[in-house]
Amino acid sequence: MIVNARTLFDAGVILGYCTDTSYDAVAGLEHELKSMNVVFSMQDMVKIMGPNTASYIQMQGELGTLEAGKLADIVLLAGDPLEGYWNWLKAKVVVKNGKVVVDKR
Repeated sequence: MIVNARTLFDAGVILGYCTDTSYDAVAGLEHELKSMNVVFSMQDMVKIMGPNTASYIQMQGELGTLEAGKLADIVLLAGDPLEGYWNWLKAKVVVKNGKVVVDKR
C-alpha cells in the first residue's frame, strides 16, 4: 500500500497525514512515520505533514505553513527532522494556540 502512496504522490496526488484517534498519539505517529520512511524522503514527509494535509482538508489558506495571518502550532525538536523520522518524536517545546504546552528545555 505504501508503494502505491509513493506512486500517487509522484503523480501529484495530495497526500495528507491522519491517525486514528483511538491509538496512543505518539505510538500512532511513530508507526505512520516508520511506514512512510520506507518510500518517502524526510523532505517529502515534511510536505505531507504540513502543506499537503492542510490542502487535503481544504484549509491551506489558514494552515500548513508558517506565514503571517495563518494559524500555527509549533513543535521544536531535539534533533534535525531531516536526518530521520526518529527525531520527529523528540519534542522539546510545543506551542499550541499561542501557549507553551510542553517545555523540556
